[in-house]
Amino acid sequence: RAAKLEEELKKKARYEKYREEQEKKARDVMYGEERKKKERAAKLEEDIKKKARYAKHKEELKKKARDAKLEEEQKQNVKQWDSVYERLASHKNQTGALDVNKDDDEELFEWIKKQKSILVLYFQKKPIPISIDQARKLTSLGFSQSRPGIIRASGIIDSSSVENQWNVVLGELKAFKERFGSMTFNHISSSHPEYQRQ
Repeated sequence: RAAKLEEELKKKARYEKYREEQEKKARDVMYGEERKKKERAAKLEEDIKKKARYAKHKEELKKKARDAKLEEEQKQNVKQWDSVYERLASHKNQTGALDVNKDDDEELFEWIKKQKSILVLYFQKKPIPISIDQARKLTSLGFSQSRPGIIRASGIIDSSSVENQWNVVLGELKAFKERFGSMTFNHISSSHPEYQRQ
């Protein structure tokens, strides 16, 4: 009986050992699958991150290219603007005025018209398509408002030209006073109709 009992105990021990080995194998297989799943998930996540980094890098390169192109266009626009501005400044130095006859220089005429429209916005403190420095260059050249709160380009005038006109009329008024001793017109005889009209 003792030998039989010992044999049964050995069988039971072998069975327990076998069961533990099978459970271990099952756990290993399960853990192995889990590990593979995690590895696959990690690889997929890394691939997604790589694609995102590549897409971001590609977008950054596109943005740099766009910015470079825009900067070059802005430089060209400024260069072109400065060139036409210098033509206008030269015209004013020669003629003393900012008015340009359309038949003489249509491009400059249209450019001045556009700048006047821009200055309307500038004086209203609204966004403008040129730089503040460019707007100031226009005002320093003589462009100004005929009165505060203008809303049309026709309200942008050549202040120096207006001042010259005012000085001319003032000179005529002084000459009139010296001649007639007064600045009232109601006593002027019909022999001076030019003053009556004025």
